[in-house]
Amino acid sequence: MSLKLLYLEEGNENWLKQCGQETLNQFKRKSLDLVHYISWLKSLPLYYETDHAFISHAGISFAAENPFEESHPESVLWNRGQLKNIGKLQIIGHTPCKSGRAEFDSVSNTLNIDTGVYLPKALTAVKINDEGKIDEIILVPTLSVDVTA
Repeated sequence: MSLKLLYLEEGNENWLKQCGQETLNQFKRKSLDLVHYISWLKSLPLYYETDHAFISHAGISFAAENPFEESHPESVLWNRGQLKNIGKLQIIGHTPCKSGRAEFDSVSNTLNIDTGVYLPKALTAVKINDEGKIDEIILVPTLSVDVTA
């Protein structure tokens, strides 16, 4: 079974629309067996959470009835709308920051670390302490050799 068929069978067409086809093309160019990676991909967690931080791809929005329904456009995978303050720091990506630097939104208590590595701008990581406070933001400019054509 191809990865494309897997996502279509599970009703997650958002993945194909949002660079999924390009991912499939990259697997093909590298002669990687998609079937070999499917079980690993399916085993990955949808989010990571502690008492003080919630880390996901796109964050918990106001609009999502069930933010963990993977195929829904407002889920923690696909949301691009306003984020909900969930009482702890949310760390997200998915929507590149226009500034090219990590951006904190105090209303939703969210740190967006998508700094457009593919544009190419930079890759960003964040270190937080046990209380969910930001200790360090690390920004590394994209190298031209890391940008696929």
